[in-house]
Amino acid sequence: MSKLLIYIILLSASQLLFSSNIMYLEPVNVSIINTSSDDFAPSWNKYTSTLYFTSKKDGKEKLYTTQKDPDGFFQESNYLDSPINKTHNNLSYITFLSEDKAYFSTFRKTNSQPILQLFYSNYKKKAWSEGFPLEEFINDKFVGHSSISPDRNQLVFSTQSNDGDLDLMVSYRLEDGTWREPIALEIMNSIGDEITPHFASDDTLYFASNGQGGPGGYDIYFSVKYEGNWQRPSPLFELNTEYDESDICTLPNGDILFASNRPGGKGGLDIWLASNNRLPIAFKEDRKLDINLQSYITNIIVNNNYEYSNLPVSSIFYLADSTSELSPKLFQYKSALKLQEINTLEESISNSLNYFGHKLSKMKNTKLIIKAHYPSLLEIDTTSKRNSKYYADLNIKKIYDYLTTEFNVSTSQLSIEYEFFQNKDEKPYITLFSSNPELFAQIEIREDKIRVEQKVLPIDVRITPKENLSHWLAIIEMNGDETIVYEDKSSENRFTIDLLKYKEQLFESDFINIFIKAFSFDGDSTTQVIPHSIEHHFSKKPKLKVEGNNSYEYNYIIVGDKTDISDPIYTETLEKTYSSITMCRSIQILYNKKQNFAKELSKKLQSKIVDPNLKVELVKTNNQLQDRQLDNNLVTIKVEKYLTKSSSN
Repeated sequence: MSKLLIYIILLSASQLLFSSNIMYLEPVNVSIINTSSDDFAPSWNKYTSTLYFTSKKDGKEKLYTTQKDPDGFFQESNYLDSPINKTHNNLSYITFLSEDKAYFSTFRKTNSQPILQLFYSNYKKKAWSEGFPLEEFINDKFVGHSSISPDRNQLVFSTQSNDGDLDLMVSYRLEDGTWREPIALEIMNSIGDEITPHFASDDTLYFASNGQGGPGGYDIYFSVKYEGNWQRPSPLFELNTEYDESDICTLPNGDILFASNRPGGKGGLDIWLASNNRLPIAFKEDRKLDINLQSYITNIIVNNNYEYSNLPVSSIFYLADSTSELSPKLFQYKSALKLQEINTLEESISNSLNYFGHKLSKMKNTKLIIKAHYPSLLEIDTTSKRNSKYYADLNIKKIYDYLTTEFNVSTSQLSIEYEFFQNKDEKPYITLFSSNPELFAQIEIREDKIRVEQKVLPIDVRITPKENLSHWLAIIEMNGDETIVYEDKSSENRFTIDLLKYKEQLFESDFINIFIKAFSFDGDSTTQVIPHSIEHHFSKKPKLKVEGNNSYEYNYIIVGDKTDISDPIYTETLEKTYSSITMCRSIQILYNKKQNFAKELSKKLQSKIVDPNLKVELVKTNNQLQDRQLDNNLVTIKVEKYLTKSSSN
């Protein structure tokens, strides 16, 4: 663990402006500039105090401008009468490098098709010139949605990755004014699309994503740079809905604009305004007291050195006969958290669809094949004249609907296949297959061992003028939950927060905010906040099962219709097994019917063993599972481990 440097955090209003404690009032539709068409991409020109945005109200995406009246309200918008608007049919996401230079997104013609690229425009003769391609970023892929940091030294934009999704890239400005080769902002990028970045400050970046598990299509997130490194993004809970939110723009007074297709607008994408409330409504204040806060810890370190047990999932589901339905147990929903409470083989297997559903909802590029294996298409129900395909479709639809409804798995991720066989004695079954081996990894049942490195968090408080102070409260906030932790009347004090008491909340959070709310004798209140980032460290090891005086690690394979041991469906379990057989005393492979598979597995494991005296033992067994069919397919790898001092505790 790196040494913690004593660091006094002195907070100013500018430092706090874009920290994660900001709260916003209910967004309102900026109806005076919105239309029934798409209105989006707001951008504030600080040099002229003018709002630029894009509207499609005349059929093409063009730039419009508006300013605020003396009362602070936006006025009706005007078409930007400049060459930039006249020479480009579709342009958006303008961002200002200086008073006389701006970047924007528009389409560049190529031999195949127009591609969104970054252009620049110069302000001369009181108008923005036609655009020219930004040479450093000319590409054959999508490049757009740029934002320039206030210090003008960082440029972030969206571009198409090798996987086809949109990722955020950053480029740094050189002394000669050109831009460095861009690099990916890996900590912000997901398996989905990251778009419309916006610098709120040099160290705070907003963006929208549809791949980070938010409630809607696109949701707004922010990341804060700490000690030169961008931190994991956090969602902007107050603004995100089940609809799309993107295109954020911060205004000088702390209010923000964003685009959304939520209900209540004029149609399509509208621009909405959320007033900066800074703090929860209960904290509105006149600021007649001044609060000075100091903390001697820069960030809080939370370790989770957890142990895990392996339990199998099944990609094959047997049916009693051709007219049978799949077991209802397969369709009893469990959250990812509830899956961690499973402790038997039967429970694990019956929750296979839950496991696959949770994984597929995050692995947006992973495809799953649902395949029915049934007797030939001859009629099997002479009364209703229903055949095998009819009953196969019933069960396939149940799986298909369960995954798409309960887990929002995209229909583009799922495909259906059939195989009809002639052997009347063979039982029908459904199999699942994917080329992504991660999908079929065993369930890891975790036993978290959370430890907070700093047991207490000391905070120094000084409030002036002390003769006006009635009392003050200390409130901690994590993930939107607030708790009063201290109350005092003295104007100077050091109090401590027992972090161990909140270790579960710290484990689930990326930031903790400490609010100090001071009350004057006149009934006025002032609030100050000091944020701390939470640094997460993880390590894991298998939890050994003690049997007598020996300790064992178990891995499981449910052998489906893919009997080739090198098939991707078994890759993840085999990799984990290879790790488990290092430094072991004995290895047993337990099987019932899958002897050939067990033999091939034995050869594979034997080839990985360095000790020539250690031999893999094959053991025929049965009745490991109550389900006879699955018991026939179960192969268990039982590895006896050397009992170390740490594993015996």
